[in-house]
Parts: sequence; C-alpha cells; structure tokens
Amino acid sequence: MAQRNKRILQIGDVLGMDFELPEGLERLNGWLVYNFTKQGIPQALEPLESAPEGVVSWYTAGDHIQQTLKKDNGHTGARLWTAGDGSAIFNNIVQGGHNNKAQLDVSGSYPLGRYWESTEFVLGPGGAVARCLHVDLARDWRSRNDVARVRAVLDVPALARQL
Repeated sequence: MAQRNKRILQIGDVLGMDFELPEGLERLNGWLVYNFTKQGIPQALEPLESAPEGVVSWYTAGDHIQQTLKKDNGHTGARLWTAGDGSAIFNNIVQGGHNNKAQLDVSGSYPLGRYWESTEFVLGPGGAVARCLHVDLARDWRSRNDVARVRAVLDVPALARQL
C-alpha cells in the first residue's frame, strides 16, 4: 500500500491542500490546522469561504454551526471558539505567520475585528451577553443581538493517526 502523506501534519496546514486527506474526510478540505490537543488531536479552523459573510449576531453564529456545518456538511464536532481556541489561533496562526491562510480580520475594529467566542453567555445589566474576542486577545461581553464575525473550530481525531 502506498503512503498517502509524505510529511507530518503541522500547524498552518490547510487540509486537502498542504496535507492530503484520507478517504472519507474530504469534507475537511480548506480547514486550517491551528493547534494540537495534549492528546495529539489536530484542531482546525473553518475556512473563510464557508463562514457567514461579514458580521452576524450570536444567534446567527449558532445557527451557522448547527445547521450549515453540523447538519448540512457533517461537521458534527463544529463549535464556536473557546478562550483556549482563541488564544491558540492568535498565537499559532496570527503570530505564527499563517494568517494569509486563515484570513482573519486582525484590524481590531468594531465589529469587523471581533469574533464570537464560546457558547457561554451570562445575564448582564442589559440582558444576556456573550463573549467576543478581538484577535489581539482582548475579550469583552456583548449582547447576543450585537454583531461579530464567526469562524467555527473543530477537533479532528481521525487525523491523530496521521501524525
């Protein structure tokens, strides 16, 4: 049997381009590896092309993940970033010189330079708020009706064997 991959999967690899995907994982084409868990499981960032254009509410971000990614495209593990994911994306992708592949808005502007983070929300003085991440790692809480960008992430345990 011929070896499918000639090198080890690395942070900054675009799945299906920089790293050949095993048969059955073609749905991951274009996802960018941004981190590896302590268990060696690759974590990937949604490509810009499949994310909603511009800024959306927290509710629309959740609908994108539930409907478009999970239901329609089979990305059952897709989720909004957690604080750990956001830090890894900033450190490994933006600071690591791979933002040309990720195409994250690093302007820090409001609302274009902000990304919805986590499914957590709290009740604040103005009602329910959700956490938002600026790509410079500053975080704030925003109304879930406010707008920010969304890029989902997912763990890819099926690629852990490819390391």
